[in-house]
Amino acid sequence: MIVWSLATEVMSFFLLAILAFYARDKKLLPSFRSRIFQFTIYLTMGSILLNCLCVYAIANYNSFDHSMNVALNNAYFLVSLYMATGIAIYIFDLLLEHVYKKTCRTRAYIVLAVLVIIYTIVVISNSWNSCLFWFDESGQYHPGPLNRLGYACALIELAMIVVCFITNRKTISKNVTKVMLELPPIVVGLIAFQYLFPQILLNGTIVALSEFILFVNFQTLKVESDSLTGLGSRKSFYEELALRVSGNQSFQVILVSLVNFQVVNHKYGHRVGDEFLYSISQWLATFTKGSRAFRFGNMSFVLACPYSTPERALENLAKVQDRFNEPWQLGEVQQIIPARYCNMIREDQELDATQIVEYLVYMAEASKKSESGLMNYDDNVARALERRKYLIALLKDSIAKKRFIVWYQPVYDCHSHEFLSAEALVRLRDYDGTMIMPSEFIPLAENEGITDELSWLVLDEVCRF
Repeated sequence: MIVWSLATEVMSFFLLAILAFYARDKKLLPSFRSRIFQFTIYLTMGSILLNCLCVYAIANYNSFDHSMNVALNNAYFLVSLYMATGIAIYIFDLLLEHVYKKTCRTRAYIVLAVLVIIYTIVVISNSWNSCLFWFDESGQYHPGPLNRLGYACALIELAMIVVCFITNRKTISKNVTKVMLELPPIVVGLIAFQYLFPQILLNGTIVALSEFILFVNFQTLKVESDSLTGLGSRKSFYEELALRVSGNQSFQVILVSLVNFQVVNHKYGHRVGDEFLYSISQWLATFTKGSRAFRFGNMSFVLACPYSTPERALENLAKVQDRFNEPWQLGEVQQIIPARYCNMIREDQELDATQIVEYLVYMAEASKKSESGLMNYDDNVARALERRKYLIALLKDSIAKKRFIVWYQPVYDCHSHEFLSAEALVRLRDYDGTMIMPSEFIPLAENEGITDELSWLVLDEVCRF
């Protein structure tokens, strides 16, 4: 009779209990992935408990009814595959989080469902055909011809994950890639060890180790996220854009800039203000299927949404605007929080992540001067930003090379008929001699923080004159 060792399973159970405690961090916004992760942890803990109970029941066969032993082992076989499938669903969601097309995800879920259904039927039928295991009259456990079917299903799921990874590698983040290069070899090695040494039970250990690696890399707040709202950080948003662009996907970006939010802080205090920001972030996080929300700035948020049709994009924008036209409520406190909006659609333009962020920053600034409070990305915006970048470079170069010109506006005394003084006016021409209006370059100099340098140049020229 086989004598099984449960030492590794018991240790894995305590590791999972710790993971379960930390996985329920309230600062992390609820998501499909986090719920799957937590569910899989509980499923794995249940699998380990069932495994221990099965081993105890087999060792004390005479104290347990035969049908009870069969039922316990059948339940263990089922839960073992279910927990492996839960991990597979979690990893598929990681691999495909930057892929808007659902084809690969749908196919993967269909195959997983077929595997689970077939395996469930096999487990149920084991009660009368003993295809997985059976007990002789003395209570000794014997593996059936399909005893290793669960491992085969797990390996099929692992192979599907590898194929999905290779197929979509352009849109997969570096962190996920690193885990994909580490996790499959570890799992395959442990499965091979379990196959060679069946008396050492490692099913729960394999999954617990996988969940630990996934937790450290994807389920903790050290992953690029904003500590207050739980949304992705600006850096995470940039990485999201880079992966979307790399996969040549069409998407919509909506930037929401809160207006005069300091009024809320002054009226209710910073603690309530933070709670309002958290409420806004929670609503944005569940905006629509496939969308992702990020904290773009101190008082601004950004949504990245799948793009299908212009009509749907307008619906998304209207939905955001309508929500911010309504009051936000915290207990008995209600407050309308006005906002400005920037709307940008990346479909077939040659725009990389850096350019998209530059346009958003420019549009957010320009929206302050817009009566509607809305800026839509178009060719005019693109030309305006290019003009702005050109002028900033011209300003800095002109300061370095002292290209500025000083003109003098005379002050004439009508009584004495004399010129008494003159006002020094700074002027600038571009490289082909075209005059740049002061109303255009002075505000840019102020925004870039170079007015002091410009003032000293003018003063030096006036004194020299």
